[in-house]
Amino acid sequence: MQIFLVGMMGSGKTTVGKILAKTLNIPFLRYRSNYIKGRRNDHFRNF
Repeated sequence: MQIFLVGMMGSGKTTVGKILAKTLNIPFLRYRSNYIKGRRNDHFRNF
């Protein structure tokens, strides 16, 4: 089972994700696409 939480920074995705993972007995993984691609850019700062 895979569940993806998407939302603005500070909206509680990590908190809800950890609670869901514990409740459903599945691993919790925090995924950030800008770190995975090897770039540490904040895309919003480019505007």
